[in-house]
Amino acid sequence: MRKIEIVYVIERTYTLLTNYEKNHPESLKCVYVINAPSFFNFIYNWLKTILPESILSKVHLISKESATEILGKHIDLSILPASVGGKMIDASGDPNCPSLYKMPMNSPVPESLMLYNQFGVLDNDPLAVKVVVECGAIHKVEAVVTEPNSFLQWDYQTVNFDICFGLNLKKDQNSESKQLLPARRVESHRIPESGSFTCEETGIYELLFDNSYSWFTRKELVYKVSVLPPEKNPYE
Repeated sequence: MRKIEIVYVIERTYTLLTNYEKNHPESLKCVYVINAPSFFNFIYNWLKTILPESILSKVHLISKESATEILGKHIDLSILPASVGGKMIDASGDPNCPSLYKMPMNSPVPESLMLYNQFGVLDNDPLAVKVVVECGAIHKVEAVVTEPNSFLQWDYQTVNFDICFGLNLKKDQNSESKQLLPARRVESHRIPESGSFTCEETGIYELLFDNSYSWFTRKELVYKVSVLPPEKNPYE
């Protein structure tokens, strides 16, 4: 199980950073990882092979001992909890400053926020589509974008098994497709997946639900795809 958990962390980290870079390239200023556990070095070394330099140059691994000096160059230490290298301490004397948070740190996640509660939501959505992706097949969903900088959004989940997901673009029905997001296996049977893409170009965007790697297992899939115009930026 530990191997599965590490792979899942790698996939999530990769998805988070690449989506951040594609949709908010100038928002990510700097990332400090303080006192990282030993297994993080394995994850980080792997990420170095696939992430662009524009992201890697903003990530810094620092020790607990050097945290105060380095962070003090960029952050007012008087507003940073002492537990992470600052000088702020709660009125109770707690260096973690729990009063800064709506919920105390290390408290259980409320049942209402559990992602597995999202399963079944798409089943009751009138805009969702249910299909079965046969063994060795690829199910393609086309979304036509007519305005540059529109937003392509998707939600999907599978039953019992994972599936590969990718995104391509072609100018028209007679053009060759070019890859935007390489297809990768997603554990959408564990947690419902959601994503978005800023469509700088007009054309036909192909969402690929790829089951070509599976010889014996067909996949039950529920998905919803939408295109939002530029003025309805979901991130503003």
